[in-house]
Amino acid sequence: MPLPSYSFPLSITPPLVVTSADGDLDGLLPYATLARVEATGDIEIPPRVVRGVEAIRLRLVSRLKFFKGEWFLDTRQGIPYFEAVFVKNPDISLVQSIFRQAILSTPGVQSVARMTTTFNKGARSFVVDPLEIVLTAGVVFRAQPDEFIITLTDRAGDLF
Repeated sequence: MPLPSYSFPLSITPPLVVTSADGDLDGLLPYATLARVEATGDIEIPPRVVRGVEAIRLRLVSRLKFFKGEWFLDTRQGIPYFEAVFVKNPDISLVQSIFRQAILSTPGVQSVARMTTTFNKGARSFVVDPLEIVLTAGVVFRAQPDEFIITLTDRAGDLF
């Protein structure tokens, strides 16, 4: 006599996908930082606190724009742009590994769901697009197109 079989419906809820425009999400992501001026990276005056997805996005931007050797107290910190990224023939797998490690070391990030990188030699820019990151509480952050572009220029704005 065969055993009876039972089937239960799978109740898999799709992950919550958010962008940097979604704000705090009712306190789902307990992270906060000071708002910054996008063009310069300086703290806004008067100071304003941003929370949630925007706070994590600002932390990611800060990490990805932080050059190795830039901080005088610990010159080992930062991304080795001059040593590994903006060289004549960059090793793309090494560069992707460097960026993945920088993203994963950001507070609030659990894993990288999808990341594609493009290096434009003529424009001396490195684009991380698309970028999807799993944040705390299983929230998936999807970066806007062209949100994470790093361009190497001198102080006058000319390309190196």
